[in-house]
Amino acid sequence: MSSTTFALAVFVLGVATVAVLAVLVGALFELSVAGQIGTLQPYVMAGLLTGLLYTVPHLVIETSARWPGAAPDVTPSRQVEIWTFATLILALVSSLSSDGAELSYAYLAVFYVTGLAAVTGLGLAVSAVRARLVESGSIRGRRILVLGQPAELDTMTARAANRRQGFHVLAAEALPVPTLFETRAAMLKAVDDVVGRARALAVDDIIVSGTASADADVMARLSGIPAAVHIQTVVPLDRYAGANVAQFSEMSAFTVSLPPLAPFQWFCKRVFDIVLASVALVALFPLLATVAILIRLTSPGPALFLQRRRGYNMSEFQIWKFRTMTVAENGKDMAPADQDQVRLTAIGRHLRRLNIDELPQLINVIKGDMTIVGPRPHAVEEDDLFAQWIETYSARARAVPGITGWAQVNGCRGRALTMQVIRKRVEYDRDYIENWSMMFDLYIIFLTLFSPKAYHNAR
Repeated sequence: MSSTTFALAVFVLGVATVAVLAVLVGALFELSVAGQIGTLQPYVMAGLLTGLLYTVPHLVIETSARWPGAAPDVTPSRQVEIWTFATLILALVSSLSSDGAELSYAYLAVFYVTGLAAVTGLGLAVSAVRARLVESGSIRGRRILVLGQPAELDTMTARAANRRQGFHVLAAEALPVPTLFETRAAMLKAVDDVVGRARALAVDDIIVSGTASADADVMARLSGIPAAVHIQTVVPLDRYAGANVAQFSEMSAFTVSLPPLAPFQWFCKRVFDIVLASVALVALFPLLATVAILIRLTSPGPALFLQRRRGYNMSEFQIWKFRTMTVAENGKDMAPADQDQVRLTAIGRHLRRLNIDELPQLINVIKGDMTIVGPRPHAVEEDDLFAQWIETYSARARAVPGITGWAQVNGCRGRALTMQVIRKRVEYDRDYIENWSMMFDLYIIFLTLFSPKAYHNAR
């Protein structure tokens, strides 16, 4: 079975699953509302439309790859985006219907939630089945030929072959080294023999060592084969997932890192931040004013205080917070955690537990120092310490810091006192930065409000 055949089978299964679910939810909805099942045709059409809108993008992604790894993985957040888009289109089409077949909002809501659970489960099942079929050879894997100097072949073969991922090295061909007794003509004749062997084996991929790729005649001969030709790099690019080639005038280079967001994505996130922060400040103004008054009445000192933090690209800014301790430090010194507990005011303990002390940071969001969702900023002195502990810590500065974040909704809150704790936070932050989407932000906001983990260690 080819990967395309498997993708088409998954496509049909996906459409059928969504269509059956739409009819099942429709039948149950009719029973609960009218006490009997009426015509199911509108639900059949709704299921087919939504199923096609959801599965076609997956089919295109699966079948458009010209070589292994070219098709990006459909992440869970991307699945949520595609399903949301499909159901929104269904709602739009239903609202514009003029034949009385308009679907109710209640049905659409139930269908969206149950459908999201169904397609997510289907995606996990398909991934597991695909992996099993690839490993067993039921889905045809990639047939590979490696070409290089004799001393390179064993290493190249060992690194390229992976049965579980479907990479099979069928041949390892040594390229003769020209010497006084081995003319260039003989070397090129050997390359022609390799080309003939590649054709006979019907290989999908040819991997050429960096030393062999320096010869233009060798590459010209290999390019005549209807297979993907890859050059093994001297730099270990396997640590840089998704590296691409960039061209600067006459110089070529590998792009191993990009800004986390494209300009349009930055714009969308910034507009979302300004709108949400502005609405939240207006809606929460009575609460904010009440908290400020209570702080002034229960302990001496200001209601708000500013603290130095590092943000995007390691630039410093002043973060706004409600004062929860008897002193308002600017973050220059790192006080012991038990000392923090002693200095907490009576109301400050509750403000921290409910995350209310962070609400003034909505001002930072409007100013552009922070975003609603992003890696939480640490005190300046903590940043310096953590950067010594963890080599990749500074990668957090590639994103604008947030009021809440992926690490926080997974329980990583409070003072980080060990390398293991901060390493776990950094892993969550990097996962967020590398997989950002608007749906991911909305999911984190939802968890911040309703997940018990978001309040873990909030003291």
